[in-house]
Amino acid sequence: MDSRAAAEPIPDVSPSPFPNPSAVNRTLEERLGLDLVQVYDWDWWGTLVQSGESLLLILSTLWCILLARVVCHKLRLHGSADLCFAMEFILVILPCILLVSVAVDYSGYIGLIMLGATLWFLRTSRALERARTRVQFDLGGNRPMCLSILRALTHLITAVCILAIDFGSFYRPYRKSRQFGAKLMDTGIGLFVFTKAMVSRRTFTGLISAGFLGALVSILARKDLHLLPLGFGLLVIHQFGLSVLGISDYVMNEDVERSSFLNANREGLVSLPGFVGLFLLSIYVNRWMVAKSLLSYSEFVRKLRRLFYLVLILWTSFVISAYEIGISRVTCNLGYVIWVLAIGSTTLCASFGAIDFAINSVMPWDPNPSEDQEKGLLSGDAVVKKRGGSVVPFTISQALNKNGLTFFLVANVVTGMVNIFLRPEDRTHSESVIILLVYMFLATKLAHELLKRGIRLA
Repeated sequence: MDSRAAAEPIPDVSPSPFPNPSAVNRTLEERLGLDLVQVYDWDWWGTLVQSGESLLLILSTLWCILLARVVCHKLRLHGSADLCFAMEFILVILPCILLVSVAVDYSGYIGLIMLGATLWFLRTSRALERARTRVQFDLGGNRPMCLSILRALTHLITAVCILAIDFGSFYRPYRKSRQFGAKLMDTGIGLFVFTKAMVSRRTFTGLISAGFLGALVSILARKDLHLLPLGFGLLVIHQFGLSVLGISDYVMNEDVERSSFLNANREGLVSLPGFVGLFLLSIYVNRWMVAKSLLSYSEFVRKLRRLFYLVLILWTSFVISAYEIGISRVTCNLGYVIWVLAIGSTTLCASFGAIDFAINSVMPWDPNPSEDQEKGLLSGDAVVKKRGGSVVPFTISQALNKNGLTFFLVANVVTGMVNIFLRPEDRTHSESVIILLVYMFLATKLAHELLKRGIRLA
């Protein structure tokens, strides 16, 4: 069932009676020369369904990444970088491709199987009992592994979708919403901002590169300022403009001619305050996550419990926002920011507990007993150099963290070539899966080879 949000324009039946508009306070639409005021509605229940589908796909891919970590350890593949890559490709990339295309109808059943396998692992490995006996938990300094996993997860899903959407096998409800909605591809830009704030040492690089706005964001993100009230306050003001001043209707009105700079770029310009607010709040979450990297058992459990409470608060706020103001990536409204924070925090909570609490308590990654145990550091800091290459936990994820931009450039070039030479709209389902596998292999393998050689391009 298609769960796209609806948008129904309602004409304005009360034109201004004043002969001289400059003599009175005019609406935004009148000043922009519009004849209609369009009010857009959204499908509240459909938005919740879309969000559930998106979250299920993200968590399923995360589960596959964790499965690959366990399997590589069980099979003792950490002595070979290429074998680790091959195993992760089979267990992570292949399921991700199938879940956005031919296997989407079985995603619910697959999710239940994953949940059952997780409970079985926790019971048979006695992970919780072993965690209680640990002296301390090393989260990895300023860059915990859970942050790296979330960033790589965003890269992987986005790369798969930008080509898969051109095939007939792609699940259409995952496409970007034109106005309101919480679909899978709507998460892309939001999670990019969220993860950039999480891992970047420079507060505004990647969001705004230069100029007055870059300096402003840098000043706002200083440690001596309160990021939570700043970010939330900015978002409230932004939402006031969207809902009360009618800016949201102006942005979504397709009848507005793109004849001026403002009209032609209204989506990007209007959404900018929302993304800045998201960036500031993400930095706040990051600083709380990395405030202390060496934790005792009680401290770790306390941090994990507080992160879980944050997840509950954000999802409750999301449901309220979906009903009251809608979820709009186009304007980056308050509802969209809350939704991205909810997805990001949920993924962090799941990977934080699974990796640092459960898996590392049962099977710590130790390719070199003298140094560089799995501390969650990014690949540039945690690579173990051997004759056969670099062996690190979560090989593909680490490779994408080290050369994410290079990965995306290759993915976009290959996407263009596929669209030019292979006519994806004419491919069968099986052909589309094969093409997507080759495409992802080329992009991820290049990043992996750069990781093995310790090369960082971009």
